[in-house]
Formats: sequence, structure tokens, C-alpha cells
Amino acid sequence: MKIPHSGRVIVIDDKMSEAAPLLRALAKQGVPVAYFTGTEADELPTEPPRGTRVVFVDIVLGTEGQSSKTKISVVMGVLKRLIGPQNGPYIVVAWTKHPDEIEALREGLSRHDPAPMKLLDLQKISYMEPATEEGERRFKHDAVSMVEKKLDSELEKVGALAVLLAWEDLVHDAASGVTHDLYSLVPHDENWNRNASGVFRGLADAYAGKQLSPGDVTEVAQNALRTLTGVHVDALESLIGRDERVKNVTGLDLNASFDDTAATAKLNARLALADVVDSDPVQPGDLFGLGCNDFDIEISRHIKSSCKSDVRFVVLEVSPPCDYAQAKWLRHRLLPGFLWRHPRGGKPECKNPLYGWKSDVLDIDGEPWLLIFDLRCLTSKKLHDIPGRRLRRVRRGTLADIQAKLAYHISRPGVISLR
Repeated sequence: MKIPHSGRVIVIDDKMSEAAPLLRALAKQGVPVAYFTGTEADELPTEPPRGTRVVFVDIVLGTEGQSSKTKISVVMGVLKRLIGPQNGPYIVVAWTKHPDEIEALREGLSRHDPAPMKLLDLQKISYMEPATEEGERRFKHDAVSMVEKKLDSELEKVGALAVLLAWEDLVHDAASGVTHDLYSLVPHDENWNRNASGVFRGLADAYAGKQLSPGDVTEVAQNALRTLTGVHVDALESLIGRDERVKNVTGLDLNASFDDTAATAKLNARLALADVVDSDPVQPGDLFGLGCNDFDIEISRHIKSSCKSDVRFVVLEVSPPCDYAQAKWLRHRLLPGFLWRHPRGGKPECKNPLYGWKSDVLDIDGEPWLLIFDLRCLTSKKLHDIPGRRLRRVRRGTLADIQAKLAYHISRPGVISLR
């Protein structure tokens, strides 16, 4: 595994001279680093940055000669300012001349929220010459290359985390490539800003069409970036296919399985659904929660009769996105359905016939549900006349799958034959 190069590496050492070989080794690999002495409170950020993935830390931060408890307490106080609850997975590498304090550090880290996935030992003293008569120790002449090799071998131990870290780097690389390409399209002269603004206006038009308010700078910027996001995804997929880190990843247990229903439901929800902001206009893919009397009674009865357990009525806006973008809507095309509470540890009783669409288990408001539609119930309503509360937005890939099955259901020719 290679160390992340997208700005998520921290080095903490109270002595710059002792941090230098490590900083040089990281710099040689093109890894940007945030360096802190750990002894000055005003050098630390007021809020922990998000997404730190590797922390190199010296155990003695201005606490030479003090108790083990004091040393670890100071280290943990610094880490609390740098690694917050929303940070995500990270690795701590002990960069220290005090290997006898490693276990005390491990215990302290176990109580931190979040705790690191791994604690690796990169003993600083092993890269230093024996002490002189004056007690001074200097780094060996090849310390930088020794640190590089040790880092590579130690980071091979992180297993599946290496895949996530490689993906984060590739996301950064893909975005950098798109930024470069876009920047290069516009001549680099005194009119660059004006011309680039015209490009952004065009990108926004391509995404939002007639829904765009051309005088709203925020709306233009948002829709332009949504267009670039599609380009970014294509660039990212291309990088994934040829990146050596992905091809050479080790540590994945290919015989493992994951049977945690709650975690699977949360992951499926991230893949299929997106959060919405109340101020957003209604768009294709919006999913609304309904009361029992908010829709056609016959449709409600028909849907409810197809399932034997608790249900929550919903309706999905399934109009083509191009109708929305080009302001060709006359009515909302709506597909009624329901959320069916998934029995924990059980199997769904609802069937998925040719005229139905059923999701895998999804976490919605902390509960596992299946999202089920009966394609025979497709209907329409006047614009801006959808009852109920908007719950989520179905992502484009999932919406396209529902629309494709709906189109097949409507257009299937049938076969005439005798039985």
C-alpha cells in the first residue's frame, strides 16, 4: 500500500530535527504532510480536519523524564484536536525513541473516538547512529531510504483499508485531471475569467436546461458542477481500471462474507437513495411519503392487499429527466408503492412478479425497509400537487432501472397462442 497523497497525512514530533527524515521520506513519495510539534496549543486547528488517514506521532511531546501517564495524556490531547468523531478510518504510526511506551499508547488510543484501525511501530531509534560521548544521536546517512522501505512493508498490513485509501487518492487524481482539462480549454489571457464563466454557464444549461435561472450565480455554479461530476465519474472509472495500486492490492479475504442486515441496509440506502433539501424543487426521482387517504382509494387498497405486513405508502416521481430540464412537464407522472418493513432476520413474503419492482433492504430513518412498486398503478397529477412529505431522492441509476421496467411493462406486446 502507498501512503495517501491527497493531503491526509499528519506528523507530530516536538523536535523538527527528528521529524526531518520522516518528512523527507514522505516528500520524496509526493505526499503532502501537515506537521505539528504537539507542544503549542495555538498551532492546532480549532476543529479537527476530516479525512486524516495516517498519523505519525512521537510519544514524548515535551514530556521527557515525566511519567508514562503524562506522556500518553499529552499525546491523546493533541490527537483529540486533530482526529474528530467524523474522521473515518485512520492508522497511527508510532515514530518514537521510546518503544517501551507503545503498549501504553495502544491502550490510550483504544479509548479515543474513533480508535485507529491499526497502530504500527516505526521506531525512530533504529534509524539513528549510536549516541556520542555527549549523548547526541544523529540519523544514519541512509535513514530516508530506510524509512521508505519500512513504511511500505508496514502499510502492507492494513488489508482491505488499502482499497479505500487507493480509491480516495483516485478520486482526487480524477478531479485534478478534469480541472486541468477544463482549465486548458480556455485561452490563458486577460479574458480567461469571462470566457471560463461562459463555459460554466454552458455546463449549467446542459444540466438544468430551462429550469436554470441564468441570473442566479449560485444556481449556475451548482448545475455546472453537477455536469462536471458526471465527467469526473467517467475519469475515475478509467483510472480504477488501470491503477497499479488497485491491481496489486493485497490483504483482501476473498472467502469472507458480510451478513449484517443493518449495515447492509445502510450501504444499500447510500447506493440507491440521496438526501434532499426541502428548498429543492421537485425533480424526477423524488420519493414522497403518503397517508392512507392521500391517494386514490382503489390504488391504496390494491397496493396494501399485496403485502401482509406493516406498510408506509409512498409515491415516486418517474417523469423523464429531459422533461424536467426542458420544462416540458404538463403533469407529474407518479408511481405509487409502499415501504414494507423488513423483518429482522426473516425473509420477505412479498413476491416480485413481472408487474412489480422491488428493492433490496434499505435503511430509512434507522429501520430496514423494502421499497416496492406495482407498475400497474402508474398515474399522474397536476404539477406541484403531490401530497405527502418528501423522504428521499432515488438516485439516477435506480430511477433509470425503475423507468426501464415500467417502459417494458407498458410496451410488452404479448403473444397469442392456444393452450
